[in-house]
Amino acid sequence: MKKIGYLLFGLMITYPVLWAQSQKVQKLKKPADYWAEIPMGSFKNPDKSEVSLQSFWIRKTETSNRDYLEFIAWLNQHNQSERAKKLLPDTTVWRNPLAYNEPYVTYYLRHPAYAEYPVVGVSREMALAYCDWLTDRMNENLHILFPKWKNKKVTVRLPSEVEWMYAASGGVSLATYPWGGPYLRNSKGYYLCNFKRGGEECITYNASTGKSEILQNCLGGDYMGVAGALNEGASITAPVKAYWPHGFGLFNMAGNVSEMVSDSPDAKGGSWRVCGADVSIFAKDPFSGQDVPRADRGFRVAMTVSDK
Repeated sequence: MKKIGYLLFGLMITYPVLWAQSQKVQKLKKPADYWAEIPMGSFKNPDKSEVSLQSFWIRKTETSNRDYLEFIAWLNQHNQSERAKKLLPDTTVWRNPLAYNEPYVTYYLRHPAYAEYPVVGVSREMALAYCDWLTDRMNENLHILFPKWKNKKVTVRLPSEVEWMYAASGGVSLATYPWGGPYLRNSKGYYLCNFKRGGEECITYNASTGKSEILQNCLGGDYMGVAGALNEGASITAPVKAYWPHGFGLFNMAGNVSEMVSDSPDAKGGSWRVCGADVSIFAKDPFSGQDVPRADRGFRVAMTVSDK
């Protein structure tokens, strides 16, 4: 067995009872497979004010069930089972009186088929606990993971709202969506992210009424796409590497699950549950003020590198 710190990067990962009482091993992967460095630069907020940002690192994907269960497994293996129980995601978030979602309640978190899907049902406290754990594990093995980082230390955390938007822009100033364009489909008519079908660029989801609404003064695109490509995608979440990476190499910065940020109770990026206008980079969270575990909210971690 490799050192414990290798757990977080898939190096000889051992799964306990959480993975259907069987053990699985992944091949060695390089840190570059997981992290992207976001270059220093300036970024314009929606109000057109410009913010300067230092370079930082961010995970290429949302935190997956596999990632989070490695954290829970480590706690169980280090005599912290009571804490592990308190930090388990709330799987009842999948319960919906209008849909039969009991299979997700039972299987979404623990079944290997969903290992590479984003973890949901987590609170902010759970996300921060994961960040603290990952900070410790990475610093224990930093000389192995990043050999050139001598006399350095890292802090894993949630990105700030501005950092998140800058990373989501892919380096394109005032981009509407992470891929830079104003539409939700590519030139072949395929959707570029996971969101509520039928609610395109001019449609927003009203969480108070549970209904979709048309935005005023919105210039929409072609809603029809191409034959056979109208309903592709996921009815709930999609794998963390679904669709295409954008300019900085990040996946699912629009849709799939909304992502927590460090300095706001509202999540960013929209999700499978909301409409097309809600997954744009600058969109307001339709569930503003609902800072509770949800089936449509997860998180992605950022990392700061500093001298010891």
